[in-house]
Amino acid sequence: MLFLSLKQPTQELLFDIAKTAKHQFDGIELRLDCFETIDVGMINSILKELQIPSCFTLRKKSQGGLYDKSETERENAIIQLLELEPHFLDLEYDTRIDFFNEIKEQFPETIIICSYHNTEETPANLGSILAFMEERPAFAYKICTQANSSLDALRMLDFTNRQTSQGKNVTGLCMGPFGQMTRILQPVVDGFMNYTCLTDDETTADGQIPLDILEERYHYSKLNRETAIFGLVGDPVEPSVSHITHNGVLRGIEANGIYLKIPVTPHQLHPALLLMQQLPFKGLSVTSPLKTIAHSIVDEVGDETKHTQSINTINFTDGLLYGYNTDGIGALDSIEKRGSVEGKKIALLGAGGSAAAIAHEAVKRGGHVILFNRTETKGAELADRLGIESHPLSDFPHFAPIFDILINATTVGMSPDIKASPIDPKHVSPQTLVFDSIYNPRRTHLIKACHEKGCRTISGVEMFVNQAIKQFDLFLNNQVDLDQVEHDLLLSFSS
Repeated sequence: MLFLSLKQPTQELLFDIAKTAKHQFDGIELRLDCFETIDVGMINSILKELQIPSCFTLRKKSQGGLYDKSETERENAIIQLLELEPHFLDLEYDTRIDFFNEIKEQFPETIIICSYHNTEETPANLGSILAFMEERPAFAYKICTQANSSLDALRMLDFTNRQTSQGKNVTGLCMGPFGQMTRILQPVVDGFMNYTCLTDDETTADGQIPLDILEERYHYSKLNRETAIFGLVGDPVEPSVSHITHNGVLRGIEANGIYLKIPVTPHQLHPALLLMQQLPFKGLSVTSPLKTIAHSIVDEVGDETKHTQSINTINFTDGLLYGYNTDGIGALDSIEKRGSVEGKKIALLGAGGSAAAIAHEAVKRGGHVILFNRTETKGAELADRLGIESHPLSDFPHFAPIFDILINATTVGMSPDIKASPIDPKHVSPQTLVFDSIYNPRRTHLIKACHEKGCRTISGVEMFVNQAIKQFDLFLNNQVDLDQVEHDLLLSFSS
């Protein structure tokens, strides 16, 4: 069930709910502890006006709510409110058991949800917490904790999935930005209930996602146990627009899938992948700084990654992880739309995973690549592996006039640092073709400055689209209309 959570509904808000959004959710939660006053007559009017299932919540402060009176006063208020016959009552796990029993006896038609809240962390002992909760007579059990990393959210999803697979009415949600995936994926793990709001100003919990975003971006109402999960892992992932573009593709090709951005640091990657293997994850896009470490973790790698030791794509198949790299092909296909790279002198900025894939593919197509990197030893190590020349980034001005093509494979200039550039554009010859792998912003400072001096330029959007097409082909086992994928990706960027 998806509840629209309300903390102090105005008449205008109630009108909006009744007329426009009611069909998108299953009921309303009245967060009565957030109301200025608990007016039974006013609450009754709300129920009569909306005419949809209701859940009453009078959350006490010790469980993250705003109700600050004594427990006796709270129990008395709850008894009075239950006379209004709400469909559901949310009652905290540390409420005395006798009160659970009294409510069940006096108000047998009201469904009790027993809830646990931890605003500091996601404890390791979720199983024992649930076992303690199950000593209370309730129809469903909700555990809501603070996620301090994506690992916390993945643990909660795995826990919920295992409990619901046993037929239990359990919901596991995480608060905070790291916890948002638990709110999006609740139908996939068959959680009993979930909560949303109308706007960011109306949230009743940190990380709650507005109804329109749940539905329009993540097509929430279509998610179910059979939904395949795809995602982007890296740190940071915030600049990426893949959660918009890729969900647009999945909807366009009518695939039962969902795509999320999942922040993961290098030391979190291995445990994250282990947790994902317990969930219906089918594929991942991998971005900086994980491409090299991911290569060392997966079970099998494609031939194109053996020299670069870098992957940007992971497939989950039959319990194994398969790694591929579509970066190099995506970048070089974009560049060769303007002419062959064979015999051309190419300056490559950067020595990360994308740079490795691009350099390997450029050499394979006959280009003469010279690598420039801020950290000279890292650049030299990659150059030795690929059999190319390397120099410190500070040497670039001395070589700049000789290059036919300049490729930026660093993250310098990516949003939000949009005024930065990996090199001073004044050193670039007007005859040089300039390609920037960054796509957010579409026109980086480097691209703008080089375009103004007469260079032909290529935005990273082209590489993004090209490599994403190949990723979808891998994700969906070569059973997808690639022309449709390309159309939907370009449509997302133009809208």
